[in-house]
Amino acid sequence: MIILRVFFSILRLLFFIALFAFIWRVVSVWLKKIAASGIPADREPHIRSSTQANGSPMITGKTVRDPVCGTYVATELAVPLTRPTATVFFCSEDCKRKYQSVKS
Repeated sequence: MIILRVFFSILRLLFFIALFAFIWRVVSVWLKKIAASGIPADREPHIRSSTQANGSPMITGKTVRDPVCGTYVATELAVPLTRPTATVFFCSEDCKRKYQSVKS
């Protein structure tokens, strides 16, 4: 009786090992097919463009406030004025001239 019990336990264990091996093979073949075919065109990840919808470049950086008119402007697009203490940024040459005339 004990011999049969051990035999069926071993048989059950072998069955589960074979089942696991079969599932492993099916999944690995499936994954290899997916990897070989690449990403389908309708599932390609969307890459964020560095341009806006109107075609102008997207500015990503620090914004500063113009001391004359109060407009916020990106440092990449601002008109700089280098002072001994700091660099001051302006939205236009007009604001820069107004600032220089007041400070002079």
